[in-house]
Amino acid sequence: MAGITRIKYWILFSLITLSLILYHLTNLAEQRARDFETKMLSALQSDMAELQQPVDSLHLSPPSQEWMKRQYRQTAAFLGFNYTPPNRWKSCRNSFNTLYFPKINAVFTGVPKAGCSNWMEALMIAEGVISGPLEDVDQVHNLYAKPYRMMFLGRFKKIVSGRFVAPDFSFTGIRNPWTRFVSAYKDKLQPGTNLPSAVEKVMRYLRKNVAQSEDLRSRSYPTFEEFLLYIIANEGSANYHFKQQVHTLCLKVAEYDYIVPLEYSSVIAGEIWSKLNASVELPMSYDKSSDPRTQRSTVEAKAMFSKIDPAIVEEIYKLYKPDFMLMNYSNFTDPNFPMPIID
Repeated sequence: MAGITRIKYWILFSLITLSLILYHLTNLAEQRARDFETKMLSALQSDMAELQQPVDSLHLSPPSQEWMKRQYRQTAAFLGFNYTPPNRWKSCRNSFNTLYFPKINAVFTGVPKAGCSNWMEALMIAEGVISGPLEDVDQVHNLYAKPYRMMFLGRFKKIVSGRFVAPDFSFTGIRNPWTRFVSAYKDKLQPGTNLPSAVEKVMRYLRKNVAQSEDLRSRSYPTFEEFLLYIIANEGSANYHFKQQVHTLCLKVAEYDYIVPLEYSSVIAGEIWSKLNASVELPMSYDKSSDPRTQRSTVEAKAMFSKIDPAIVEEIYKLYKPDFMLMNYSNFTDPNFPMPIID
């Protein structure tokens, strides 16, 4: 009897030991996978850091506003928009993300996935709508933005002695399309998204039109390449988070006083607040790295797009060519990606 008891204890001890070994091996494999991913990103970051230029380098300074406005006009002309002064902001009501702030007398057009939530939050602070950064930046859209959106604004004109007074200042923010795609995918089409309807729509399309595989039926989220195929199939107009930036801007009816490429937002933000006479900081600023080439979004975009079929990349470029024209943005294969190519 004692021998049987010892055998039972030995079997129990063996099972516990085996469980601990398997647990350790599983954790070790997961840790090695995480370490590999970290090393890959670190290697890319290191390679790009070698491009670091002196502080006064052209690469570290944003293009002049004159140069950016010239690009803006060329893009408008490419699209067949014949803008003539003065600005007709009231006619920009079709832009859901163009807002007017009467107290600071400013207009802002926020391009989704180009820092618009952070800019809108900062402008709400400057306007006196909120006292400080929100716990959840998405609340700026859900709770506060509607009264300021042009399409809902019943009385945009500011009347003084019966005369129309234009806003004192207007600006917008844009972004290199390659990094914007990666941001949209990671924020809206991955676990934890606040846009589950977009995920469902993409997956429904893929299962119907791309593949009937068991793998696709069992997955809840698209791969990055599948997301790009969905964009191509819908010609860039599937969701306003993903559509061309030029269709959010008021290209037809107005020119902005300032254009803020997201890559340089931390540099240009001070100029914006000076123009608005406001003491505000850009909350959760895009990336504090002084060189846009070493920012994390740049490293991720370069890594993710390098794995995509070149034919898909070419189709995406054709669809979003006007967005690239806005700042003459570089390709992800360019050593100076994601910066504008300044001629």
